Amino acid sequence: MSSEVLPRLVEAELTGKEPTQLELRELEGLINALRRVRATYSDDIHAAEVKLYESLAEALFSSRLAKYLDGKEVKGFDHELYNVIARVQEVFKDVVTGNYAGSGTRALFRVTQATVVHNYLVKPGDLVVSELNNVLKAVIAGYLDLVSLTRVKTDESS
Repeated sequence: MSSEVLPRLVEAELTGKEPTQLELRELEGLINALRRVRATYSDDIHAAEVKLYESLAEALFSSRLAKYLDGKEVKGFDHELYNVIARVQEVFKDVVTGNYAGSGTRALFRVTQATVVHNYLVKPGDLVVSELNNVLKAVIAGYLDLVSLTRVKTDESS
């Protein structure tokens, strides 16, 4: 098993200032070995081994996430994951700061990609009013956007 790969990646991520270039092919040997272990064994020793690698993977993710949140660009197979996290961060900020058209937990959403909301097919450009919790997954996935509050500028001289 490529047992040294993940600890080496965790160490590089923890000690480096910039996120490492993380390629899935670099982890292929370890991934395949752990798949075999998961499929073949059910004893405590192998379960502990898998748990150890899961802990290392969590440490690698946490370190990369911290760097991403510090404004560093994360490169590698997990790049798209950080785009989702950025979307979650943006939605959280808008909800907590009241930057959405709505009242309480109900909000107005603009459809960006065809999807089904409350058993209705909605198309790009449609508007939907719904509870935040009912559609947050669609917002994060990019099917809907919160309609933000924007003050309309007027000519005060008239």
